[in-house]
This record gives sequence, structure tokens and C-alpha cells, in this order.
Amino acid sequence: MQEVTVQEVPYPQGHADAELNRISRQAQIFDPLTRDVLLQAGIEPGMRVLDIGCGCGDLTMLASELVGESGEAVGIDLSPAAVGHARARARLRGLTNVSFVAGQPETVHFTGPFDAVIGRLVLMYCSDPVAALQAAVLHVREGGIVAFQEMDVKGLRTSPPSATFEACVCTINEVLARRGARSDQGMRLYSLYKQAGLPAPTMRIDSVISGGPDCAAFDLLQELAIVLEGEIRALRFSKLGPANLETLASTMRAEVVASDAVVVYPSLVAAWSRNTHTSKLNSERNQLWGS
Repeated sequence: MQEVTVQEVPYPQGHADAELNRISRQAQIFDPLTRDVLLQAGIEPGMRVLDIGCGCGDLTMLASELVGESGEAVGIDLSPAAVGHARARARLRGLTNVSFVAGQPETVHFTGPFDAVIGRLVLMYCSDPVAALQAAVLHVREGGIVAFQEMDVKGLRTSPPSATFEACVCTINEVLARRGARSDQGMRLYSLYKQAGLPAPTMRIDSVISGGPDCAAFDLLQELAIVLEGEIRALRFSKLGPANLETLASTMRAEVVASDAVVVYPSLVAAWSRNTHTSKLNSERNQLWGS
């Protein structure tokens, strides 16, 4: 079977508790958009769903709600720390139709195919997203759902513009790009599906817009900047300059609120289609499932 890794580029933000908690708060904002996508893609009660690059488990647990007690949601991630965090959260919620696995999708053996494979903000961290998508599809039955949602950070802005907000976004994007992350991966999904041998996907784009001092974007960006502080400080031409990252959120909030501006979150681009396997994929599936 082809040797690929779903998340070959190290996750730039790491998997410390602070970052895992930030991801969960971000997921609370994105989950309503993702729920609509999964329903439109055809996720329904009784299905068995695999979440690729599950992180701390938010998407997996969302899928578990949609498939119900008669279904099953399984999350897989390369990070044992993230998987441990996800398992603890699922236990606290008393979920019985959820499980999590640490490993790579192309090497982990599951008991038969899934009805759907899903992922959110994972292909953007893959050095070879086409190979990663192909590896994920190996776990999906013929005719099963392949649904991914990726970011297009170009949508992240304030209107009217805020100087500190723009500097923060520009600097963070520069750090992530240097680490190999593709913050425009959402706009590449159509091409990725075609290159992976999948049918042309159905697509949609969604975003969240918010205003006022309670907007969560300020704190989320500050927390991300603090996680990446070492690399931000190392940038020769950081647009944040000597900014105090501990007060970054309050500075952005004051500027945006003073101008009655709104914050437009990054666009989430979704793509989904049905798996149609070739003889080559069928052979690889047989190897994967030991049949």
C-alpha cells in the first residue's frame, strides 16, 4: 500500500493544553456551519463515520450526534496527547458511540469500511494532501461519503479595517506558511478531489460574522499568537512589531469597537462526493482489511 502520512507537516501550534482548549473554543463557533455541511452531504443515523485528524475530538463528537446511538463515530489523529484529550472529553459527556485512535489512517486496521470519512482543517497541514485524501478514502465503502471542510483565511478581516487586527492576521499567516500550512486549502478542494480520483465534489462556502466587544475572534487570535510567539519574534519584518502579545486582544477589541466594525471569520469551504473505487483501490482495501 502507498506510504503516505495524513499530517506530515508538524502541527505548527503543537498540542499543549492551552492550544487544545483554544481549538475547542474555535470549534464551538464553526460547529453549526459544519453540522449543516454534514447533513447536506448525507450523514444520517446509523452510519459509521471516520474523522481524519480529529484533534481534541470536536468534529468526531458532532458526527456522533448525527449518527445517533445506532451509529458510530471514530476519530484518528497522529498526536497521542490530542487523542487522550478527546477521550477524556467524550467520557465526561457520557458518549458511548465514540472512540479515538492514535495513529495514521493508512496503517491502522479497522473492522471493515466506514460509511463516510470526514475531516475539518486537516488537509491544510498535509505536505501531500492528495495522497492523504487517497489514504482516507481507503477506509470508505464504495458509494460512501467523503466530506472535508478547509479554511480560506483570505476571508478573515474587519470591516472597516483595523490596523492591529490586520497586522496580527498577516503575521500569524506568515508563521504558518513558513511551517508549511496552507491557509487557502479550502479553495484547492475541488482540484484535490479530482486529483485523488474522486468524482467532482459538491461545494459550499460559509463564514461567521460578529461585532461588539464580545466577539471571540480577538481572544482566539491572541492565544494563537502567544502559542507562536517564538516564531513571531523571529520574523524580521513582523507587522506586529514590538507589540505586547498579552494585551493584543484588548488592543484589537478597542480598535474594532471604537469604529463599530465587524469581524468576518475565515471562510470555511466544504467539499463532498461519493467514493467510487478503482481496481487498484479495491486491492489496497483488501490489504488494509486483511481480506
